[in-house]
Amino acid sequence: LPHRLDVFTQKLIADDFAVRVEAPQLGSLLLGLEKVANRIFTGLVLGGGGWYVAGQIGDRALALHPYAPRTPLTVVAVHRASITLRGRLPELTRPGTYGVYWAGGYGQVSGPPRGTGVVTRAFHVLTGVAPRPGTRAGMTGDAFPDDPRVALGVPVRSVTYRSPAGAFPAWYVPGRGTTWALLVHGKGATRTSMLRMMRVPVRLGLPSLDLGYRNDAGSPRDPSGRYGWGGTEWQDLDAAVGWAQQHGARHVVLLGASMGGAVVAAFLEHSTRAPLVSAVVLDSPVLDLAGVVDLGIARR
Repeated sequence: LPHRLDVFTQKLIADDFAVRVEAPQLGSLLLGLEKVANRIFTGLVLGGGGWYVAGQIGDRALALHPYAPRTPLTVVAVHRASITLRGRLPELTRPGTYGVYWAGGYGQVSGPPRGTGVVTRAFHVLTGVAPRPGTRAGMTGDAFPDDPRVALGVPVRSVTYRSPAGAFPAWYVPGRGTTWALLVHGKGATRTSMLRMMRVPVRLGLPSLDLGYRNDAGSPRDPSGRYGWGGTEWQDLDAAVGWAQQHGARHVVLLGASMGGAVVAAFLEHSTRAPLVSAVVLDSPVLDLAGVVDLGIARR
């Protein structure tokens, strides 16, 4: 994802895209949900291993697992423009731009990794002070800390919109014109995960809204206590689009990542505000949940 977003950002800023607006097929998503239900039922009937599979589907696909930071890495050395880290985290040796966090600070690594086990990456500090050798650290694809001003470099307003599920926070950056960008994060993630993508519409001058929705950490939960994979969350996006309308939006561009793509698809299928959508940008959208479940089972 970080590498794809780096490429996506560069191409969009360079106007190197031919854009075709096409609504995702919600039917395939709903069929996927039906297949998942069938898998759970089959697990209940079979018993034994089937119970295990059903439990894995419920726990991994539907149960709430908010993001929790971990610090599995150890800082070995820090120089003016590089950091050396020890650990086995897969992101450590993957290309792309990643965030690195530690107690008291946040930075970015980029460029090609050098080494295995003990890895050196290009590095610069975004907030706080540089870590000392021996400091525990973690990595994230978010690439930016929770303060959106650090990522966007412009004033950001914290606003609240209301949906049938309750009141939800959003980060709003004013812009020019009446076409707004609304960003929808994925399962178990936070608004911070969309800041990298949000830099593009902000740079292009679009009013931009990075929204939270039901089941986010610290936000109202869905009455079911489960993720709906768009089946319930689209109502929150609908309310956010309504908030944008009240503040001057006449058209919207929807950007969704992972399960956020399913939320966008369900909105396009169900919302009376769908005609306001002038473009959609989806990164790794989950439009075939049954396929994701099958892949997860195959990897167990």
